[in-house]
Parts: sequence; structure tokens; C-alpha cells
Amino acid sequence: MQELDKYYFCENNKRDMSGDILYKYRVLYGKNGSLNEFTKRLLFDGQIYLSAFESLNDPFEGQIVPQYKGITKEKVLNLYPCLKDMPDFNDIDWQSESVTSYIREFFTPKIKEDLKKYGVFCASSDCNNDLLWAHYADSHKGVCIGFDAKKLEEISGYKILPVCPQDKRPEVEFSNNGSHYDEYIVKMLTTKSSAWEYEHEYRMIAFNPPKRDIYCFDAIKEIYLGCRIEKNKDFNKEDFVRNLKEVHPYCEIKEMRMNIDTLKIESCPLIK
Repeated sequence: MQELDKYYFCENNKRDMSGDILYKYRVLYGKNGSLNEFTKRLLFDGQIYLSAFESLNDPFEGQIVPQYKGITKEKVLNLYPCLKDMPDFNDIDWQSESVTSYIREFFTPKIKEDLKKYGVFCASSDCNNDLLWAHYADSHKGVCIGFDAKKLEEISGYKILPVCPQDKRPEVEFSNNGSHYDEYIVKMLTTKSSAWEYEHEYRMIAFNPPKRDIYCFDAIKEIYLGCRIEKNKDFNKEDFVRNLKEVHPYCEIKEMRMNIDTLKIESCPLIK
């Protein structure tokens, strides 16, 4: 799992990330009324956090099991000779769905353990998404941070992959050399139901990272204030922006505003 760039499963993934900006939506204040600790570290220290795969909000995460193609008894025994001693192995109908079910059952314990070793940083290619502002940025009272995607890859050392929304299980070609397992895992990490397509999601995926936090201060290029950010109790926009500019002198800072004519939110220069 060291060379994730080999596994490009979407057509739009076959490109360089140079020039791309990826956006992280964040709440600004916690329930206790103080600045959210993770958001504070991200904005002022450039610290991003690699979430555990099992903590992500889609209930299908880790449950979208790929369908194997090109699987034969000979290939299976060549890679996993121990299977021949398992009950009912010789009774499998190799032309039926039961083959994938059997192999999946064999892999399940290993998959569950391997998924615990991954850290995931999720972001979007869209900073003007009303739903993302509502869902992830405290109903437009939070912020959105834009990262230079290529710089983020360079600093972190991890590859960024797009999530592939679809309405059917992904397929994996069963290989002779065992590489299908890596592809199997990566497809589980990057496949979601088409219901999530609106998120335009990308993921930085780290296998067995030495630590869960990464400092990527130089990758931050844009900061957007939600259109309802001033509804936060005791929030002072002037002070907040001044503090941001002190630590991000070359960063573009804008605010979102509602366009009554188009019924959309738009990024605009700051109003003092």
C-alpha cells in the first residue's frame, strides 16, 4: 500500500493535482462557546488531522465490498494454498456469486484490521456548496479552508484520490500476484453511494501513519468566512480577520454572501 498512485479508478483521477485547490469545511465554535480546538489548530498552526476510517459519517464506509472478476480455483489456490483445507472449499460453484462471498469471508478479519491502520483527510473541490456549508460548517457559521492540493501531497507524502460515487459495487480483477488486495482496499476507501456525489469529495489516504496530525501550513492558500459567521456569540470579525492575516499574510481571505437573485451563496471580498 505504499504506491497509491497506481490505483486510479476514475477517469477524472488520471491527472496531476497541480493548480487544484481542495476545501475543508469546519465549524468555528464548539458547544462551550470557545473556538473549536481542531479548527484553531488548522487555521493558526496549519495542522490537519487524519481521521480514523471508522469515524466517517457514511454508514456504508467499509461496507461497499468490491465484486471480483476473473476468479478461478487455480488462481485462488496459487495465492492462498491454505484454503484447500477449509471446509466445503471443493464444493464451491466457481461460476456463481458464492465464490466472492467465500473469498470475502476469508478476507474479512484481515480487512477489518487493515482498515484500522488508515488515516483519512477528507476535502471537497467546491467552496460554494450550500449543503457542505450547512452540514460541515455549522450552518454557514463556520469557515472553509482552501489547500493547494499538490503542495499538500508534497508536504504530507500521501496521495490524494477522488471519491468515486456510483450505484453499484466496484469490480476488482482477481490477479495472479496478489495485487488485487491493495486495489480491493483502496476501492473500499474511495467508493461511496451516488447520494454523496454533491460533496465532490477527495481523500488523502495514509496507510499506517506514524502520527495522526500533519503540519501543512504552507499548503493553505484560501480562507472563506461563512455567510452567517457573525451570528456566533461574541464573534468579532475585524479581530478574527486581523489574526488570520498575521499568520497568513499571503493567503486570500474572503467571505460568503447570499445572492438573493440567484438564491446561491457567493465568495466576495471582505467588507470591513
